[in-house]
Amino acid sequence: MAQSQPFTVVESGNTQPKAFIIVGGGVFGLSTVIWLLKRHPGCTVILVDPTELSNPKAASHDISKILRDDYPNVCYAPLAIEAMDCWRTNGLFKDYYHEVGVLRADPDGHNEKAQSAHRSLGHDSGPAG
Repeated sequence: MAQSQPFTVVESGNTQPKAFIIVGGGVFGLSTVIWLLKRHPGCTVILVDPTELSNPKAASHDISKILRDDYPNVCYAPLAIEAMDCWRTNGLFKDYYHEVGVLRADPDGHNEKAQSAHRSLGHDSGPAG
């Protein structure tokens, strides 16, 4: 397990070092580490994972690497839309992101609910059905 060395981060006269512990070295955990290091340069970030990276039990370890935006929850859907836009446009990710389509079997009404959530956000994610 890798650990960064502690540094002091000064914000608004506060000289207390900022330290963060991230549990899980999958995509979300590692993305959080990157964000924290950009947001708080010099902070201490400790990543805790039961195995060496990459953990074969992590959800992000599978070979399909599917990112989807079909969430019917209007609170969660904008996050998925933003994440997909980041993958498409961010210089760090865009060369590795390829939209190739997906075939799914969803519960009745799932796709229509997801489309409705997207429309309520002013986003068109394609035809329903």
